[in-house]
Amino acid sequence: MRFKFLWIILMLLLPIKASSQFVISGSVKNKNNEVVSYANVTLLRQADSLSVNYATTNNEGKFKIEQKEAGKYFLRVSCLGYSAKTIPIIFTDNKIVVSNFVLDESLTELESVVVTGRNPGIRFKNDTIRYDPKVFTDGSEIVLGDVLKKLPGVEVDSKGRVKAQGKQVESILLNGQDFFSGNTQMATKNLPADVAENVEVLNNYSEYSLLGGFQSHEKTVINVGVSNKKMGKISGELTASYGYKDKYIGKASIMQMNSKLMTSFVGALNNTGDEVFNMEEYIRLQGGINELMNNSSSSSIELSKEEQSMLMPQNNTFKRKNLLSALNMAYQPNTSLKCTSYFLFNEINEEAQDIVKYNLKSAVILFSENPNT
Repeated sequence: MRFKFLWIILMLLLPIKASSQFVISGSVKNKNNEVVSYANVTLLRQADSLSVNYATTNNEGKFKIEQKEAGKYFLRVSCLGYSAKTIPIIFTDNKIVVSNFVLDESLTELESVVVTGRNPGIRFKNDTIRYDPKVFTDGSEIVLGDVLKKLPGVEVDSKGRVKAQGKQVESILLNGQDFFSGNTQMATKNLPADVAENVEVLNNYSEYSLLGGFQSHEKTVINVGVSNKKMGKISGELTASYGYKDKYIGKASIMQMNSKLMTSFVGALNNTGDEVFNMEEYIRLQGGINELMNNSSSSSIELSKEEQSMLMPQNNTFKRKNLLSALNMAYQPNTSLKCTSYFLFNEINEEAQDIVKYNLKSAVILFSENPNT
């Protein structure tokens, strides 16, 4: 008990380091005091003029940018029909910076304009942000997820889920085709890095549903522009490891796609006890939670014994071998018709034992040399 008390005091005395968070907010208007909507607000590093963050003004002409790293920056505001303005911003302490801009109308017409300079790698147009991956990558990327996480404003977690401008990305499209049916992890973890010739973040994306018609709800998706050189070619990755006490891990992913059909294969094998397929990936493979609920007659999802063994292994397992192979095919001849099918094979060999805990009580008998004691 005394050690526990000392540990609590020690934790209370340790300094807690708060993460820095800088916020830039403001508004954009013209000289007539009219709001300027959909203006591009870009935060650039002063050292190399590289874009590190961005925002667009809303219908009220207001914007907000959150930045985690301190340093010297430029804040640039531009909009079609107005002259761009740039001001320096320095972050040294935690604070909020408010910057209001008044843009001048650009009335000069030029017969021809020649612009030379470094490609910024990012372009804004209405609700679309278009990236040139070559500007932000260095060739060390292996899969698509490695490319996306290097784009400003895009985050990819350890499971392959993607966020853009803080919003969850619900689908990854290839040349506008939703081959993965919302399974973003399948795309980020298995598509090769060089598949992306360009990347677009589409906000307020709408798609047609037979049940609900056109649905928007501020849905955010990513569209990957695939080069024609990649069409019809087979690409993939194979990894294998062997270690102490005959432990092994093997993974393989192969895919082929053209303008209307994509076929992908994923396989994994290990005897280390690591999961090869989790509940979230299984639900996404079958079209998501809504699709499973629609296909079920009850309000809950029922799993077979085989599914439970694969997704919820026993806690008392001390030895397990996992084998998984999944084949996915998606055919989309046009935007109104899509056919998907998948084959999943999983085999688990495991040994388990019940662990019983015993409480042993010991008695201590004291003897004295004094017989009167």
